[in-house]
Amino acid sequence: KQRKGTTDSIALDCMSCLLALGLTVEGLLNFAGEALVPSWEERDSYHIKLRKVCEKLGFKLDESDEPFRTLKELKEIRDRMAHAKPIKREREIASLAEIDRLLATDWDHYLTPEHVTGIYEQVDAFEKMIYGNPVIQERGILTCASGWSGDLKP
Repeated sequence: KQRKGTTDSIALDCMSCLLALGLTVEGLLNFAGEALVPSWEERDSYHIKLRKVCEKLGFKLDESDEPFRTLKELKEIRDRMAHAKPIKREREIASLAEIDRLLATDWDHYLTPEHVTGIYEQVDAFEKMIYGNPVIQERGILTCASGWSGDLKP
């Protein structure tokens, strides 16, 4: 869309990406936590789960360093989106630009392809930290299969 000069709905695409990235991080934490942390509680808060996983994998959890700085930012963005309050305004408007100004949210400035790409890169780095960690590798909890056994009939 951006290359074609079509800016309609890019912000919605970015919002979808940010929400999906937030879910990805949550899934990574639950994956590693379930495999490594005795009596893992999926319902624990994000910060407790992040701390426990980092402890088990030997990561220094410093939210002023990447990727943890960005993961913290992503969690805050995701929470603001997921728990947003309705915007109520009664007013006559003269233009679409005025509607945009009236309905602006505190996360709008995150809704650019550049910002989303930066967050994606840090989530990708975190994923590689987890999957590349010797503790995960040694336990053999990463498996994969592909192909068709031929046993199932359509």
